[in-house]
Amino acid sequence: MSEELLQIAPYEIGRYRYYKLGASTLGQLRDANIIRGRFDRDLLAKKPDGLILLRDGTVRAVVEYKTPAQLKTQRQIQIAIDQELPVARALGKLYIVTSGSKSIWINAQKGDRVLNEDGSYLDFVFDAKPLARGESAPELERLLDAAQASLNATNSTLADPEVHDPSALANAVWQKIWVQTGKAPEKCLYNVVELFVFKFLSDLGVLSDHNDFWRVENIATRSTPADALKYYANTCRKEIQELFPPGADGTTIINGTIFVNEDGAANVAQADLFAEIIGDLSEHDRDFGSFRYIKREFKTRLYESFLRQSAGIKALGQYFTPRNVVQAMVQMARDVPPQARICDPFCGVGGFLLELLMERPDLYKQFSPQDGRIEPEITLIGYDKGTDEQEDERTIILAKANMLIYFSDLLARYHSRDDLKMFCDNALNKVFRLLRSNLGTFSVLKDRPYDLILTNPPYVTKGSASLQAAIAKAPETGQFYDLGLKGTEGLALNWIIKNLRPGGEALIIVPDALLRRGAELKALRSHCIIRGIVSLPSRTFYATSRQTYILALERKQDAREQSDPVFSYIVRSIGETRDANRLELEENDLTEMVGLFRQFRAAPTSFRTDSPRCKVVVFPDVKAKRDWRVERWWPHPERVALGHEQPRNTVTHDEFIARMQNWIGDIQAKIDQCRDGSAPSASGMRTVRLGDGEAFSYIPTTTGWKERDLHSLRLDRPDSVPVYRAAANICAWVAPTHRNRIEATPETPLLSFAANGDGSAGTNFIVHDRPFYVTGDRTVIRPAPGIDPRYLAYALRNMKADHGFDHTHKAVPANLTAVTVAIPVAAGEWDTDAQRAVAQQYADICALLSEVRQKNAETLSIDIQIEHGDSP
Repeated sequence: MSEELLQIAPYEIGRYRYYKLGASTLGQLRDANIIRGRFDRDLLAKKPDGLILLRDGTVRAVVEYKTPAQLKTQRQIQIAIDQELPVARALGKLYIVTSGSKSIWINAQKGDRVLNEDGSYLDFVFDAKPLARGESAPELERLLDAAQASLNATNSTLADPEVHDPSALANAVWQKIWVQTGKAPEKCLYNVVELFVFKFLSDLGVLSDHNDFWRVENIATRSTPADALKYYANTCRKEIQELFPPGADGTTIINGTIFVNEDGAANVAQADLFAEIIGDLSEHDRDFGSFRYIKREFKTRLYESFLRQSAGIKALGQYFTPRNVVQAMVQMARDVPPQARICDPFCGVGGFLLELLMERPDLYKQFSPQDGRIEPEITLIGYDKGTDEQEDERTIILAKANMLIYFSDLLARYHSRDDLKMFCDNALNKVFRLLRSNLGTFSVLKDRPYDLILTNPPYVTKGSASLQAAIAKAPETGQFYDLGLKGTEGLALNWIIKNLRPGGEALIIVPDALLRRGAELKALRSHCIIRGIVSLPSRTFYATSRQTYILALERKQDAREQSDPVFSYIVRSIGETRDANRLELEENDLTEMVGLFRQFRAAPTSFRTDSPRCKVVVFPDVKAKRDWRVERWWPHPERVALGHEQPRNTVTHDEFIARMQNWIGDIQAKIDQCRDGSAPSASGMRTVRLGDGEAFSYIPTTTGWKERDLHSLRLDRPDSVPVYRAAANICAWVAPTHRNRIEATPETPLLSFAANGDGSAGTNFIVHDRPFYVTGDRTVIRPAPGIDPRYLAYALRNMKADHGFDHTHKAVPANLTAVTVAIPVAAGEWDTDAQRAVAQQYADICALLSEVRQKNAETLSIDIQIEHGDSP
């Protein structure tokens, strides 16, 4: 080991380290675990002047030092560039030649000078002296990030560091924790969030070198997983808790209890899993960059993306409003004054308040330190219910962690201990508050009135009677909740009405039942101006299929009856699929709705629109209605035209009789076809196993595509190839050029069936006679010549029931070896004619059953109109 290595100490550049060298070879640096990677033998003897590394030892830049006299002319500069360019190219993307007063930045992959966006040379001076004094270098760190994101073999122009979306990483980490620990999905989520917050704070520079992510990664890589977890629990985690102390409610920003126990001590049994996840985060950093550059969409969707994972988290689902809906409601709200009071009384993970700050930069800026203090004029309050049980703290902890991510820009600039204390005291802990009471928010009776309330209240029915009984017992709460409203949604509406200042605005989510209950409608008419009612599509929310609505209210300033009309709108698409995958869609009616509502609010009486989804209804008509589910304000033909309802299948009495006679004739023809079909004949049968390699082979080629992948791959063109998952229908059409395409023709057909799923595995047979793709949810069999795939589909029709295939015992080759099938033979050979005859009879029967099911469904949908004769 060189003497230099014994004395070497790196300089910090945020998440990077700079090593000033000169006497040490790359081989010595690698052996000393300072750098990592594989290097050609001829590079190992090279002695770079300096290296800029990630904390894990990955090289990001090579630095070459020259005297000012050596960089005077273009020829001298070119000589300096050429000197170590091959080394820089082999190690990374960036090569910096510097004298300390002049620097030349080179794209090592292309050999050209690095350009700014305006086309000028990047001439930022790289000087180690300030680094040696311990001075921070945020601009240098930004340039290093940008270089890694921008430079390649064809581009030398620097762009801002690329923002990225680590959702796939978050889901992968969640899956690992869930599968390996078996803990409840929501508990796994809290641990994902904790580790992401740890990495996030490290990348922002909030956590210092001795207790940041890279110190733990270094221990996990070069020592043991147990040592890494203990160091995290005893040092890093405690530092986070000291920097972000709990508020008056006792909650802070982290609360995972898988890698540590309730007392915060390391759970060494999970050390290997912990180290594996640290490795995943490190690999993501090398590939995509710092968590400092996280897409806003990730910030808004971090928590809701986990809701689809298990029914075990559905109880929390009402608090996780889809972000597109949250953003639409925030955009519907009027501008508020800088001193406004704003509340989400049922805040969940804080989406409404945080999105409001993102939409209103003037409010966001109030949380920047001014003269060393954070004193926002605005008042933001988010309440959430909890008890003394630790499990009940977690939603408010997620809200605080969420706020941390939303304020990443500020934390990156202001993260001294004083700054963080002010941020905790006047933002984090002041905004989000856990109410340790069985009544939760319903116990808050003396709040100062609010200018704006944005919320999605709970609307469960179970337990609401006991809640109302508890309220009625105490005179103070009984007097407060005096509007006679039912259920938790009624109590929430009562709270909102009472806590709005006169002229204050509320935008809330309500269930369909509330809009057809007399007491609720009376309370709304008496105390509020109804500005708008927006119908959301079913399954907008993760936890319920109930129809929900956005209700826009304004607290009346006097007792006069409302004179302004009411805005109503039917939303068909919220910009994402409403299934478990929540995939992004181009169609988003919320965008039009918000634009129209803002126009309406500016001039309610003169507003006009051509949108078929929007109606403006005068208030006397609204007052007369007993049902405010606004889609019912559209006539049935208009609802059908909007795709909100199916057309009625209305026929006269005579038409019904004639149609039934025709259907009976069609069914009888199918029956006759089945009866007249040729009877199969075979001289014998041979029973073989699906594991018999002479009779069957499996095609192991699967794409591995998930629904999100297919969403981006779908296209519509004549040469598209179908993709199949577990279901029997085509799930997507994609280009024929992707890998793992399976070839099939009419002459050489193949058989496939579902491999996965409780209800699907071992069913959903398809005979393929053209090229296709399959995901891992489908098994493909190639029968030997002479075995007809159509017959095989018939012979295996009951194998799910016979062998119990499901999502744990999948119908994959390893589990199919015991499955047997009897196949006709003649003279010792497969009897293909007999197989085809059986397959045809089976196809005829299936066609008959399909016809019967179709006719039955059509019959049940008929509306029979009896025509009355003229009166005598």
